Order: sequence, then structure tokens, then C-alpha cells
Amino acid sequence: KNRLVIVSVMVCFLFFLFPTALCATPEVKGQPGAEFVYISDMEIKDPLSLGEWVKITNKGTKAVNLKGWEITDENKKYKYVFPSYTLKAKSTVILYTGQGENTANALFWGMSRDVWNDGGDTAYLFCSLVNLISTLKK
Repeated sequence: KNRLVIVSVMVCFLFFLFPTALCATPEVKGQPGAEFVYISDMEIKDPLSLGEWVKITNKGTKAVNLKGWEITDENKKYKYVFPSYTLKAKSTVILYTGQGENTANALFWGMSRDVWNDGGDTAYLFCSLVNLISTLKK
């Protein structure tokens, strides 16, 4: 019984020290390849029509389910939560700020206003609220 308590405390301590392991390690989260997903580019200065976008790339060899992952702006004023979406290996999806119909390679935030500051902004990709996967500053 004491061993179980000690092991439980050690596991909790490790998760406290290394929270990104919850997404990056396949054994813990069931997300093989999550460590190869990153924000590869973004456009922040175009009008809302479809101009603003963020590219999420998977440079790994395994597909990664992004369901529940989030993109936020620098001030965390805006947040996009990914629907059930699988990012294939060696591929990119573009998340447009505006409205449209999701496709295999394009997702739409559905905003009626700009999200990204034209003077510069940072996009943050989380696999949960505490697990930062990638950032890109423009």
C-alpha cells in the first residue's frame, strides 16, 4: 500500500515538473508524433476576408489527432479549439480567422473580426491549457 502511494506521488511530481510530456510522449497521452506538430507560419496583416491565417504543420511520420488542441493570441483574448481533426504525417492545415467551411486542408475559426494584431502578435499552440506545444511571433 505504501509503495502505491509513493509511486503515485512520484508520478504527480514528474507531471508537475514536465507538463509538456502529457502531449509529447506517446505513452502518456496516446499521441505518437505530437512532438512534431508546430506552428509553421502565419499571416496577420491581411483583411478578414480570408487573409488572416495560421499554418499548423506535422513534420513527423505519424498522423496526430488535434481534437481539443487550442490556438490563442498573445494576450489570450481569442481562443480556437480544434474540432475532431487529424493532421496527417508530413502535411499542413491552414486555420483561417474568418468564416468558411472546413475542408481536409483548411479550418475556419468563424470570427467576424481580426484576431491578430497588425503591428505584431504571437500565436500559441496548446494540446491542453497547460501544455504549450509551439509558438510563432510575427
